[in-house]
Amino acid sequence: MDSTLENTEHAGAARHVVRRAGLTRILARYREPSRTRSVTELVITIVPLVLLWILMWATLDLGYWFCLLLAVPAAGLLVRLFMIQHDCGHGAFFRHRLANDWVGRVLGVLTLTPYDFWRRTHAIHHASSGNLDQRGIGDIDTLTVREYLALSRWGRLRYRLYRHPIVMFGIGPAYLFLLQHRLPVGLMRRGWQPWLSTMATNAAIAGVIGTVIWFVGIGAFLLVHLPIMLLCGVRRGLAVLRPAPVRGHILGRGPGLERACRRAARQLALRACRLSCVGLRPISACITSTTSAAEFPTTGCLTCCASIRSLLPQVGSR
Repeated sequence: MDSTLENTEHAGAARHVVRRAGLTRILARYREPSRTRSVTELVITIVPLVLLWILMWATLDLGYWFCLLLAVPAAGLLVRLFMIQHDCGHGAFFRHRLANDWVGRVLGVLTLTPYDFWRRTHAIHHASSGNLDQRGIGDIDTLTVREYLALSRWGRLRYRLYRHPIVMFGIGPAYLFLLQHRLPVGLMRRGWQPWLSTMATNAAIAGVIGTVIWFVGIGAFLLVHLPIMLLCGVRRGLAVLRPAPVRGHILGRGPGLERACRRAARQLALRACRLSCVGLRPISACITSTTSAAEFPTTGCLTCCASIRSLLPQVGSR
């Protein structure tokens, strides 16, 4: 009996080693960026976006509904530029950090997102993800069930309005990209770098917008670019899976934590698979899950790491 149990344990350990080795081989080709592929991704995103923008402007006299239809793919390309900017922020798009940073800064002018400020808040978000004691920077306000029940009736109504899809995917993104990103909100007292990032981006945005308006006029510019930015905000909101409010009582040990971790693993794997399916570079999809998997040990959630690692080969093979 003892020998049977011992053999079973050895077999299980061997299978785990094989799965781990297979995962390492699958992800090995995504460790180093390809400069040719990166430049190609930039070109096939920026050039069609510029051409669509010009086409929308040229067809304004033919009917605004046709112009709005063209705004849908244009917004998708603008979202793709933000995805590239995101990869630059993780140092994953080019081999050298200088190239990542300057490409990210230039793209930040088009996405209305100050790159250096966003990169810092995004790093804080990754460092504190899942830690209920460090919420508020680079994330969406999320309450636990206990915190929600402790609110007054008016507080619950405000929270429900804040989490409503119209606000989350419509009003919220428009406010974030058009207004909030014009100041280093959250890092105003963290030195001069956040201010330099936001103000320099604002100046560049003003220069680009002023130049375009000089050529096409302010009315045409608003009719063309405003729908693109609003649809871009909606798509950027939908690109991220929003987890349900975290229940305070599952943060301890036991079956509740394990079930919560398994749900989180499925969400992360689904998000990575979905990003791969819509044409995002596999490295971005893998970063999404491997980065999250690396964060979970800080909360003692080894179950989630094991679940994510078991699901990642499906993502890496795409």
